[in-house]
Amino acid sequence: MGFIGNIQALYGMLKDYWAGDYQDVPWTVIAAVIFSLVYFVNPADLIPDVIPGLGYLDDAGVVSIILSSIGHHVDRYREWKLGGGGKKAIHGGRVL
Repeated sequence: MGFIGNIQALYGMLKDYWAGDYQDVPWTVIAAVIFSLVYFVNPADLIPDVIPGLGYLDDAGVVSIILSSIGHHVDRYREWKLGGGGKKAIHGGRVL
């Protein structure tokens, strides 16, 4: 999975966690996800994002370090999401 795909997975995990749809993850993982996403969107970090070519290098590094430590949780989230994401089947107007 590429860098953008990983960012999307982290954001999706956070959204589903806050919505109460995905709770099978420790709070420390959610804290790491929040840290990495805030660092990614914050333009004032170690290497300012306005520097062409280098600005996102530290962002990618931080996200990579976080993913190396919580990657198995992100993989489980992706499997959960691909398996229907906790959505209940609707049959004949009734939720099953």
